[in-house]
Amino acid sequence: MADMHGRRVVVTGAASGLGRAFATAFGEQGASLALCDLDLERLDAVAMDLRTRGCTVQTWRVDVADPDDMARFAREVGEGGPVHMVVNNAGVAVGGLMADTPPAAWRKVVDVNLLGVVHGCHAFLPLLEQADGRRAFINVASASAFAGVPGLGAYAATKAAVLSLSQTLLAELDGHGIQVHCVCPGFVRTGLLGQTDMFLPDAEQARDFLWEKVFRPERTTDQVAKATLKAVHSNRFLVPVFSEGHVGNLLRRMPEGVGALLRRQMMGRIAALTNAS
Repeated sequence: MADMHGRRVVVTGAASGLGRAFATAFGEQGASLALCDLDLERLDAVAMDLRTRGCTVQTWRVDVADPDDMARFAREVGEGGPVHMVVNNAGVAVGGLMADTPPAAWRKVVDVNLLGVVHGCHAFLPLLEQADGRRAFINVASASAFAGVPGLGAYAATKAAVLSLSQTLLAELDGHGIQVHCVCPGFVRTGLLGQTDMFLPDAEQARDFLWEKVFRPERTTDQVAKATLKAVHSNRFLVPVFSEGHVGNLLRRMPEGVGALLRRQMMGRIAALTNAS
């Protein structure tokens, strides 16, 4: 595993879920942490726990959807020393078919999931360019980035955009000594599902179904974080995690007919869920 002593790592959306797991994994490897979230009270509780483990942690309340707020965050973090890695993790989700998902819900998920990553890369790139040694952008997408997912159109579209953005950044930074990684995990239990706006007849029943049948308890956010650390150590761009990530990565290279068949099967499952609700 990569030794992160002397490295300074930024993690957005670090108050829970994957963000907390990334912060823990990097901190336990010796990195100094600069964490941000909208929920500062919860984030400070995470920081307190990490400090009991011997980690060096600073916290900020930041709205990643606001470019000025992200610029302020980068400026204040930069005043404390060099920045070596940025984990653009903060995200939100929305569930519902295209016909049922209102424009406001689309705007929210685009502002956070896509533009939040854009703002993070834009604000912190100058700081990474000034640092020495191993440096990296780690952008969190999803297995849904590989193929359209019925019922998750807005979320999947933003995650596909994060993957495309990361590929572009990888090409632009080639030869500059800055690594780029795109993490594409499958379904994993976090607090995100409970905060998801669900445009279905019975949102609570849909959440219960997904939690029990889709988000498997044996999968953990720690597994995603550890896979990411390994990818950083080996300088591997794409980080698919769990079966959906690996299968999705494979399917995107298959003939269109195969993908169409799978999409029809998925639509059938969505219809069954909607009818059951």
